[in-house]
Amino acid sequence: MNTQRFTIKSQELLADMQDLASGYGHREIKDLHLLQAMLSRRKVTIQPALEKLEVSIPKVKSDVENALNKLPKIRVEVHSSIYLREFWTYCIRRRRQTSFRMIIFL
Repeated sequence: MNTQRFTIKSQELLADMQDLASGYGHREIKDLHLLQAMLSRRKVTIQPALEKLEVSIPKVKSDVENALNKLPKIRVEVHSSIYLREFWTYCIRRRRQTSFRMIIFL
């Protein structure tokens, strides 16, 4: 996967997702890791969007954390052993970055 084609913010989110997966002991990166990474960044517009919808940010953060804790864990020592979920790999290979960018920059 050539991440050089992504924007800087997208690259940073991918790195955050990988760090989260590694920190939780997960072998693959899932959508929950993306949501957690987006919730932890102040400059990503997901929090204002959720607030506009009157969604409780602390509740979402708690639910995401609980869901991440329930995923199977393995001992991960090297970042390269963490894999993107098939859906993400498919989107990246097909260069469907538009939808990924829309999520990040809405």
